[in-house]
Amino acid sequence: MNIKNEEAKLVFLRYALPSMVGKAGGLGSCSGMPINFTESQISEFVKQVSEDKVPELDIGKTFRVANAMCTLIATKMEKSEIDEEVIREYFLFEHNGFVIRRSEEGEKFDHIACKTYAGKIIRVNDGLALVHTSAGEKEYLTSFLKNAKVGESVAVHFDYIAERISSETVKKMGDPSAYGRKLKVGG
Repeated sequence: MNIKNEEAKLVFLRYALPSMVGKAGGLGSCSGMPINFTESQISEFVKQVSEDKVPELDIGKTFRVANAMCTLIATKMEKSEIDEEVIREYFLFEHNGFVIRRSEEGEKFDHIACKTYAGKIIRVNDGLALVHTSAGEKEYLTSFLKNAKVGESVAVHFDYIAERISSETVKKMGDPSAYGRKLKVGG
């Protein structure tokens, strides 16, 4: 299924690209797929997305699992395209349940870093923000977040802040029963 437009592609990439550059397991440590890009190419993709430009890469092939999950969610929501609502439904509410299941099935990857967390910025300094999440406090790159401010609520994935989120979304993400609430995948 196609991603609706450039803005939706950027939202998708702000969540998906960190899985290519996750430090804990090296390149592709969350994706479960071999990454056919060099570190410099991935750095260029991050730079382009941070400048609100969609890089030249096949999102569907590069991020097969996330794209397939978004397609499944879009179909369940009776949508003909993957839009921002679908992308956020996956990365904010379905992704962690999927990560947990993969980990429980014995797949080897950094399942803690691979999860998406809601958090609050407590300090900003030179391209990094200290964010408090349910996983603790950690510094995250602000590459995808322009003008990060102390007190803002954000979603984080691996070493990046993906975007600002509302306090309502933070509450929903903090409720474990919210994960997997609409989409049941597998047995």
